[in-house]
Amino acid sequence: TDTLAILSWDQVDELDVQLGGRIIIRHDPRALSAAEWNSSNRIVDGVSGASTQKQVPLLAGTYFVKAEDFLGNRSVNAVGYEVALPDPDALLTVKTYAEQSLSPPFDGTAINCAYDATETALLLEPDIYVALGYAVDFYFEVDGQAEYIYKDTFDFGAVYDTIIRRTILSRPTIKTGTLFDDYPGLFDDATGFFDGTSSDAVNTVTYVRTTDDDPAGSPIWGPWTEFVAGVIQGRGIQIKAQLTTTSSNINVAADQLGATLQLRRRTETGTGSSGSAVTFGNAFYQAPDVVITPTDLGADGYVTLSSVTGTGFTATLTGATNSGFSYTATGYGRAL
Repeated sequence: TDTLAILSWDQVDELDVQLGGRIIIRHDPRALSAAEWNSSNRIVDGVSGASTQKQVPLLAGTYFVKAEDFLGNRSVNAVGYEVALPDPDALLTVKTYAEQSLSPPFDGTAINCAYDATETALLLEPDIYVALGYAVDFYFEVDGQAEYIYKDTFDFGAVYDTIIRRTILSRPTIKTGTLFDDYPGLFDDATGFFDGTSSDAVNTVTYVRTTDDDPAGSPIWGPWTEFVAGVIQGRGIQIKAQLTTTSSNINVAADQLGATLQLRRRTETGTGSSGSAVTFGNAFYQAPDVVITPTDLGADGYVTLSSVTGTGFTATLTGATNSGFSYTATGYGRAL
């Protein structure tokens, strides 16, 4: 489908993976040649270690798979597979978010995080008030979590079904300048390798909420819902990202936070009469391509199209034997 794919792999031979273990699936938006496990993010929950396939959200980029046994030991190397999205002509991209490209970068609402010019990324920055438990529960659960609300609220102008896909490129960063003995916890409980190689202790997820009201007025918003790729319905769209780390020694740096909103191509047919305005059953997002088939145009007749918008058009048949016609309109989006 437009939003789902099926990943398949050979069954892992080890019994300690098949019995009580799991398969971990993550995604990096870059091509396989540039993608990295440590820069990838979770897109689905882990599946049984005995499984050989999983339905996942469809995204361009690289899917990674690792096996984990029942003790939590993971594959040293991940297996990656690069995917390209299908024919883009069937979809109209109406909004592309790229928060890293704003001026200044990441100019949305940052809570417990901030842009770091040295890292050229959005970094989780623990707030002393959060650490002491004074933060509002709506925003935080632990100090290792931050929230960034995308700057733009998008307004379709009417309620549409839209395909939404996220774009996340984030990575772990290791604390530097700290003495070995100063790190908290036991040595064997530390995340990652002794030489400082980073781990997948960090993750970034995206959430969306919608409203059927005018977002510039006093809208009633629905709940925040996690998304990777899917179909949502609404007039107004808001998006946010949540950055998390499970290690006090490893921070998370978000290099890219983005998303796209796309409308499907569709066709509507009907009939009309010369000179009379035709109103589409469901409005298109923008003016569609309209093809007129006259009932009987005659030898010298011709058709003139006018006032073509997302809601309708007028066709005038000049010199036609019959004033009737049928039409086919092809465009993007279906107003509800």
